Amino acid sequence: MPPPAGGRLQVGNIVPLGTFALPHSTLGSTWGFGSYAGCCGLGTYGVTFNPDRNSLYVGGHPYEQRIAEIAVPSSFNGGQATALSNLVDPLEGRLGSINPSDSNSKILSSALVYNGKLYLGAYSYYDGAVTQNKSAFARPTSLSASGQVVGPVKIGGQYPGWVDK
Repeated sequence: MPPPAGGRLQVGNIVPLGTFALPHSTLGSTWGFGSYAGCCGLGTYGVTFNPDRNSLYVGGHPYEQRIAEIAVPSSFNGGQATALSNLVDPLEGRLGSINPSDSNSKILSSALVYNGKLYLGAYSYYDGAVTQNKSAFARPTSLSASGQVVGPVKIGGQYPGWVDK
């Protein structure tokens, strides 16, 4: 059932289609808890759909902060997806630049495909000093394209980190 016009997506709008498995591994990296421990999480940055290629970007193991692109299988009866790319660092080493003065881990947190670009967000794991001032990146949707990452940048005037209220 589609969401109401102008409304937000609700749980009742989501219709399960089935399941499929991720490819076993790519170049020595792992998919993380979602592929070998039976847990439902895929790293900390989840899954993002690419409508141009009917594919998904998925996060690997949270310690690696890498993503890969997989083809969505034509059937969701427990089959296995095909890797369209290896697990790679989508920010080409720029993750730490969101908050260089903070010694804590930096985490890929979000992804969105829009107008032919892949937009990624990141945060400092524990920014108690509230020093993070940038969080957003843009890059081509092809994970093999290199040297074209833009960012980090700050969007809007609010604090770009993640906080619990």
